[in-house]
Amino acid sequence: MPLGDFLGILILLLQEKVKLSMIMEPWHLLFYRLKNENIAGKPKFFERMRFDWDGPYPKSLALEHYLNCLVMFGTLVTTSPRFREYKLESRHVPLLRNKYDALNETAKQFLDNAIKLALEEFNRVPQ
Repeated sequence: MPLGDFLGILILLLQEKVKLSMIMEPWHLLFYRLKNENIAGKPKFFERMRFDWDGPYPKSLALEHYLNCLVMFGTLVTTSPRFREYKLESRHVPLLRNKYDALNETAKQFLDNAIKLALEEFNRVPQ
């Protein structure tokens, strides 16, 4: 599964559980943890992900660019006047739901683990 599919499905599953924000810290910390944790079913793109730790937390330029592109192209839309909360644009939901349904059980289990870690990261950072 490529980064784009993984991120889209992750957002789909996460938006039901937490307010999504474009505060980058929880996204970077989540992907850093996922890269370094030994969890079955981890997509191959994690092997190529690089993190720079020049600031207070590790950052992946690829992840940040991808998230920003999702906003620029209208895949993620704001739900607040100050652009603090985001959700998937409704026309993308069925496509991502179908992609999720087509995954094998190992990939779904990895996503379940990713959701648990994501909730920890998103709930740790003040929104």
